[in-house]
Amino acid sequence: MKHDFPAIGQRTFLVDARRLVHPDDNSTNILVLFDDVTERQRHDAEKDLIIAETRHRMRNIFAVARSLAMQTEVEGRMATDYRDIFLGRLEVTLNAQEIAANNDTTDLEALLRQSFVGRGEARLHCEGPAIQLRSSKILPVSMIFHEWRRTH
Repeated sequence: MKHDFPAIGQRTFLVDARRLVHPDDNSTNILVLFDDVTERQRHDAEKDLIIAETRHRMRNIFAVARSLAMQTEVEGRMATDYRDIFLGRLEVTLNAQEIAANNDTTDLEALLRQSFVGRGEARLHCEGPAIQLRSSKILPVSMIFHEWRRTH
């Protein structure tokens, strides 16, 4: 049962009634219980939303991992080579998504330098005006840098 109270707003109650029989005089009374479940329902709805969002994100992560696995060439490769290539691509994807989630745009040179950290970034020489990448372009450009670096 829902009721709108002027002082506290709308509340939701579970109502339960029991007939009470007194053994000494055989009279009956009714006990009515009102259980305010407003906060419990709100909490359950929030929990359900979080669980649904988590499931959705898990499906997305699995789809990304599956896509990377399917796009990784297996012909003539040892299992360890495949694993290393796949994990490198997965790492690039996760890093790029992190960058894209935190920025509307990213500097191309900074992205390039981040892609080469620990792998010869000191040899990089960038000239010209700064180029800003939209967040939707960060993953493909990061993957291009990764694939070039992996094959050279």
